[in-house]
Amino acid sequence: MPKKRKAASQAVPEEEEEDDCQEEAEDEDEEEIVDAEAEENEDEEEDEGPKMVWRPGVDTIEEGEQLDVEPGTYDMLHRAQVEWPCLSLDVVRDDLGAQRTSFPMTAYVVAGSQASKTEDNRLYMMKWHKLYKTSKDGKEDDDDESEEEEDSDDEHEAALESKTTPHPGGVNRVRSMPQAGHIVATWADTGKVHMWNLEAHRKALDKSGDRVPPQAKPIFTSEAHKDEGFAMDFSPHDTGLFLSGGNDALIMLAEPVPGGWKVNSEPFKMHKSSVEDVQRLGVAFFEPWLYS
Repeated sequence: MPKKRKAASQAVPEEEEEDDCQEEAEDEDEEEIVDAEAEENEDEEEDEGPKMVWRPGVDTIEEGEQLDVEPGTYDMLHRAQVEWPCLSLDVVRDDLGAQRTSFPMTAYVVAGSQASKTEDNRLYMMKWHKLYKTSKDGKEDDDDESEEEEDSDDEHEAALESKTTPHPGGVNRVRSMPQAGHIVATWADTGKVHMWNLEAHRKALDKSGDRVPPQAKPIFTSEAHKDEGFAMDFSPHDTGLFLSGGNDALIMLAEPVPGGWKVNSEPFKMHKSSVEDVQRLGVAFFEPWLYS
């Protein structure tokens, strides 16, 4: 009697079928998660892309995009902060020597604030010192650099000291006189141009015991303009000679006299709109200024 052959496939219990389906579903879920992570990593790599130099006036910044500083680009890069934002600053000439190349550096800077309240505005005379070289920050160490320089860069931090005096209104622009850095001019948002003698503030930055006047007064104020402005400059060749240009399209020349300055009664009127900047050209009084 022939034997019966077994069926090629036998019925599988329902419980085993459910387990198999569940395992397949779990495998699919795992694959989806892995794929999603891979896609996310690919997107991040695409977003990073090659680093490029941002060119003002050529490249645009998208919403939410932020520029990053490349520390190795600069021989020296330090950040400073004062109580209020300053729209303008100027480097004050000192007697520490010209064309300085050795570190740490020292610089004297004058700046004027743009405070939220008029009465809170300040004129700052600042000393930035212990400015060490920072070009190796964010880069691999250069074998050619000495270990001593590396240690000094790490152990020292930049310092900022300042002496202040109240300023009548916000400061649109500030300039120090090349021949006497403690003489400072300010263009106020009140439409007035002020001259200040900050010699005591400048000296007090080097001598901690020296006191400064709690509220210095301008040594000269010009009300020749009909509106506020931003343009002004001292002559680098004729001590005290000074130009100011305003939103009223007027350019005023102020000449130094004993006890202050004398503003010419007749302004330069070649401009039809606001004067954004003025600079002195030439080496003699009669040679022209540059207006823009």
